[in-house]
Amino acid sequence: KKIAKMEEQMKKDVERREAEMEEWKRREEDLQNRLNESESSRNKLMYEIENNSKQSKHVESELNEMVQMKRAWEQEKEDLNGRMDEVGKQKRNVEEALTKLTREAEIIRDENRIFEDENNKLKQEIRKYQ
Repeated sequence: KKIAKMEEQMKKDVERREAEMEEWKRREEDLQNRLNESESSRNKLMYEIENNSKQSKHVESELNEMVQMKRAWEQEKEDLNGRMDEVGKQKRNVEEALTKLTREAEIIRDENRIFEDENNKLKQEIRKYQ
């Protein structure tokens, strides 16, 4: 029972980690979309700077903010990739532990069967001599 509970808990952990990985992938995709939107906006602002020197200071300030946001998003993307790698490693470790526990459970069941067979043989011998 304990092994089954441990196996079930490990399966739940794997599922939870997979869900986290999916969420991080979704966030990464969202960040990429936002980054693309930011770069598109940046290109529009560059055009305005070239064609309207009176607004260049205002536009340059906005552009710097967007560059900072891009850097922040790129950093967050790197962080998410690092976390995804960690989750992947954890998933592999959990799967390896689950495989090991499953093998150990099979060995214990086999040993149990052998013990029961031997026990039944002894009971039969005892009955013979009674």
